[in-house]
Amino acid sequence: MRALYLLLSAFLLFSCKPKTVNYVITGKLVNGCDDSPLKDVRVQAIQMNTNDGFNALATSDDYGDFELLIAASEKTNYRFMNLQEEVPLEAVDYGHIPLYSNSEIHYRVSVSNPHTAADTLWIADIARPGKFFRMTGPFHDTLIGNIPVTCVNTLAYNARTKRINPTNTTNTVTAWYKINNVSYAATRSVSVEAGICNTVPDTLILVVY
Repeated sequence: MRALYLLLSAFLLFSCKPKTVNYVITGKLVNGCDDSPLKDVRVQAIQMNTNDGFNALATSDDYGDFELLIAASEKTNYRFMNLQEEVPLEAVDYGHIPLYSNSEIHYRVSVSNPHTAADTLWIADIARPGKFFRMTGPFHDTLIGNIPVTCVNTLAYNARTKRINPTNTTNTVTAWYKINNVSYAATRSVSVEAGICNTVPDTLILVVY
């Protein structure tokens, strides 16, 4: 009887053990502007809010291809986050996933009122937040510099279409100035939205009156 009890206990213990589900998720990362492959891009899959979560990493190869291998525990009466609900249990290939390259902005100052040698112009340095470009009068037109702008790329999974949809956000850059360290001239600001896939950099021109 004791042996039967131990055998039954072992069977129940084994039957309650979470089932391991093996996932293979593949895809190809390409440049959204010209469809060329993107290599050495890190791809990460994370399961959160569970003791048996995972954190899988992969890096795209020279052809932009990546492969995530995930072995995750499936619990009884437990909804397996998003992965089991939305991604098929078998190996899934998401095909081409476009990402977008960064943009560049030329930051220029155009002076319509040169003022005098007694005046000082302080220009916000958008490349270094909290810093200023200082110019003593008389003021003149100048190129402050070239600023790279990172376009935010987000890969969002759509449960309805069972696809990864890329979304991108262009950054809007705003600049302003003050004269003689008195007025910030908030109404004399100018902004530009960095374009995606531009072959020519955008230009941000701050006009000093």
